[in-house]
Amino acid sequence: MTVTDSLLPTRPPFEAHPRLASPPTRVVIVYDFGFMNGGAALVAIQSAIALARRGVAVDYFCAVGPPDPALAEAGVRVTCLNQDAFADAPDVPRALLEGLWNPAAARAFRRLLSTIDAEGAIIHVHGWTKALSASVLDAALRTPMPTVVTLHEYFTACPNGGLYNYQTQSPCTLRPMGAECIATHCDSRGYGHKLWRVARQAIAQHGAGVPGRLRHLVYISEFSRGVLQAHLPGDAQWRMVHNPINVVRTPRVRAEENCDFLFLGRLSPEKGALLLAEAGARAGAPVRFVGDGGERAAIAQRWPQSKLMGWMAPDKAMAQLAEARALVFPSLWYETQGLSVYEALARGVPVIVADDVAARDAVIDGVNGLLFRRGDAADLADKIAAFADDARVKAMSEAAYANYWAHPATPEQHLDELLAAYSGILSVHGITHQP
Repeated sequence: MTVTDSLLPTRPPFEAHPRLASPPTRVVIVYDFGFMNGGAALVAIQSAIALARRGVAVDYFCAVGPPDPALAEAGVRVTCLNQDAFADAPDVPRALLEGLWNPAAARAFRRLLSTIDAEGAIIHVHGWTKALSASVLDAALRTPMPTVVTLHEYFTACPNGGLYNYQTQSPCTLRPMGAECIATHCDSRGYGHKLWRVARQAIAQHGAGVPGRLRHLVYISEFSRGVLQAHLPGDAQWRMVHNPINVVRTPRVRAEENCDFLFLGRLSPEKGALLLAEAGARAGAPVRFVGDGGERAAIAQRWPQSKLMGWMAPDKAMAQLAEARALVFPSLWYETQGLSVYEALARGVPVIVADDVAARDAVIDGVNGLLFRRGDAADLADKIAAFADDARVKAMSEAAYANYWAHPATPEQHLDELLAAYSGILSVHGITHQP
């Protein structure tokens, strides 16, 4: 199969090291954690390092350590409060209060900001709900420095962060923080925890003016923007910055020679692992689960033919792609991107993705993979069965590989897009200097 230009992404590659009208003089990156513990942390830390290596002065502010030593090695000035994440704190009453508003974090952040020349500086917040609280956003928004927030999840709008009802296992269509939202038990832990999250959201709204005061938003998929836009300020400026996909180009995986359908991720209800196990059994196809979580026992009991590999380090998990016929992404909630889908496509592994999640943005249905009706085990089984044709799998594998590497989401491109976003934000604020 030849991949025509019409099937390739329309997104143009960014020019490396672009000349910017308003390059930042300093960037202050804010995230709950100082170490790699997930996708948002990876983006926050790697962008801090990349900016410093590009010659930008960078501060990294976090609550939970230890901070990644690569930050200091790259010349990033790190401020770590050495606090606990709220969920891990031994003093539960104090953690509940600081989860609503963390005054120590706000004081420390104000001290840091007081040392910075605001001219040409930008504050970039990647997350605050696990340890910092909205108190740091309030401190940021009180300065003359522009504040930009990357929407790694849905906490800016939704109390539980997912626009998802964990009790019904379906996306939530209620107005966030409306009366019906508050009255609905949608939390994964219990209604009491939902009410605590409602209180946290109310304090963020009324105490910090979030999201009402946010004017600069970075989104990572068109899908997530479409979901969030109705819930966030109408006068906010939105800028796309693709998350970096850290894959090294290797020869295409010969997916047509493999048998197993692969799941990568937590075995938790919202990720759809049970749905995939059922669909695999219906289709008579071998399914390999890489990851761990609360649904592992149920899968083992109900579908003992499933291959439960357990948790693996990221490099070993990615190595499983070499033995995959397709990656299946059966998520029941919206997600904001779906990193594993892009990692699979980069290896030439076709994908099967739910049609109402952010990862659908990566799928050209019938070309590099297939879409199925979210939550529908029978339809997913039909899509798995469609992979019985080796010639079709080979065509999709070749298209996946060619399509991805035509415009790869490299860390270099991420940095160029990020600097372009900063330049646009500073221009809006009337700053048009050259270094």
